[in-house]
Amino acid sequence: MDTCQEGVMRISIMGLDYRAAVYAGCLSARGHWVVGVDHRQNRADLLNRGPEPGMEAGLGALFEHGREAGLVSGTTDVQAAVLATELTLICEVAVDDQDGQGEGAMEAVCREVGEVLRDKAARHRLLLRSSDQPRRVLARLLPILEASSGKQAGTDFDIDVSADYRCDSGSRA
Repeated sequence: MDTCQEGVMRISIMGLDYRAAVYAGCLSARGHWVVGVDHRQNRADLLNRGPEPGMEAGLGALFEHGREAGLVSGTTDVQAAVLATELTLICEVAVDDQDGQGEGAMEAVCREVGEVLRDKAARHRLLLRSSDQPRRVLARLLPILEASSGKQAGTDFDIDVSADYRCDSGSRA
């Protein structure tokens, strides 16, 4: 998609765990252009072909609608995704979905995104989703983003933190 309509955002989502996949489905269902990014090709393919059987009811329909409208896709290319979007959602890896990434996965993603921002002329927005307190998330990740991008938050890019809480009633509830 080369251009977006008024009110439609171009969003990249880093790390395609279950919650990030739900975000991608819901955002594309609302008409936003979404590209999900994961270094694991099988996770990127999740957005290109649809969710696995047994995932949350209704999620498959969200992906199908998004794919048919050309609004949702998956890739392993962080640089292409960040350069093509105006907002990047960086989701904390769920403890039960780390696939060996362990502590430091969010820091590594922030470093990689920052390196792409170094060469991006347009102002970019970042939303960090974490179960930790926002001030602690910023204290931990903002220095990494600023150092790797060579840019300053609030001047060269925008950043916010959103608390991410799990609930047992379903992610789209």
